[in-house]
Amino acid sequence: MRESLLIDVFEGGKPLSREEAEKKVRELTGEDVTEAQLAPVSERQILQRMLGNLLGLAQQKSDKEAVLRYLEAMIVIDPTLIRERGLRAILHHETGRREQAVQDLNWFLENKPAGIDLEQIREMQSAFRKKPR
Repeated sequence: MRESLLIDVFEGGKPLSREEAEKKVRELTGEDVTEAQLAPVSERQILQRMLGNLLGLAQQKSDKEAVLRYLEAMIVIDPTLIRERGLRAILHHETGRREQAVQDLNWFLENKPAGIDLEQIREMQSAFRKKPR
């Protein structure tokens, strides 16, 4: 088992002692650090966080192709992502990739995730299948 290491991602990955991390959090937020905030994260979780940050930047720039790339990577890492898969379906449609949009919506119909209106998914599929005028 590896020893835990705290790093400051905003300072180039500088290692931090627990005391330094607690002081920094207190200065920035006015709150004490919780044990949950200091829990180790996996390499997968780090990658997911990085992709989420990159996705946010691409969305701010309205770069649909970059957004699609990051969504694709996120879904490869975790195929159960609902929001990301729905967003990818919409972007596929908006960028003229109708068949890929329909395939994304098929996933919802096949997996039936909780809280999703499947009738609305079917309606979206129907709309996505129509050729633009």
